Amino acid sequence: MTPHQSQPHVPEPRNDAPEGPIVREVRARAEAICKRYNDDLRTYASHLLELQESHRHRVVDQPRIVSSAPSNSKPAA
Repeated sequence: MTPHQSQPHVPEPRNDAPEGPIVREVRARAEAICKRYNDDLRTYASHLLELQESHRHRVVDQPRIVSSAPSNSKPAA
């Protein structure tokens, strides 16, 4: 393990919650990602940034917040 790597954090299932098919699928995918990138979050993050660059037309920018009040209205006193 390199200095930048840390142990992956995959939460253990709670004993009081049944583990359904969706939870099992999410855990399996998380485990597969951890194995694919040797438990190195920096490598995985770098991969995601590369994907983002190669699909810029599909990346959503920061949304603009628009006030619902008309611009000429006065604040309530």
